[in-house]
Amino acid sequence: MKARRIGYFRELPHGMRDGPSLIEAIGRFEGDRTQLVAYLSAGVPYVVSPGVGHDVIANDGRLSGCYHTLTDGYWFWPADLAYYVQEYGVEVPKVFLDSLSERNWVPPDETAVQAILNAETP
Repeated sequence: MKARRIGYFRELPHGMRDGPSLIEAIGRFEGDRTQLVAYLSAGVPYVVSPGVGHDVIANDGRLSGCYHTLTDGYWFWPADLAYYVQEYGVEVPKVFLDSLSERNWVPPDETAVQAILNAETP
């Protein structure tokens, strides 16, 4: 399985133009936010970028996190995805949640992530 991206909402400065809508995702997460936020926050840095993001929903200067890309080897997500899940209950793909459940919500450590990513490289 090639690592897939989630959380690159089109309204974010670092989002994808064809990404899902952050506004439409608000309040649609059903489940334990604490568990998901902990998993997302435990991601291994894959790309480290300077600067910090600001909450694009509140638009009041609150920081949403940095622009880093985190990974568990199977998925890539922006570091501020945890913020938007925590603050607004934004929806993430069910297939992502299912994959976390299959691994008992335990994020792989850096060595395991490296092995996963290396195994997918031809």
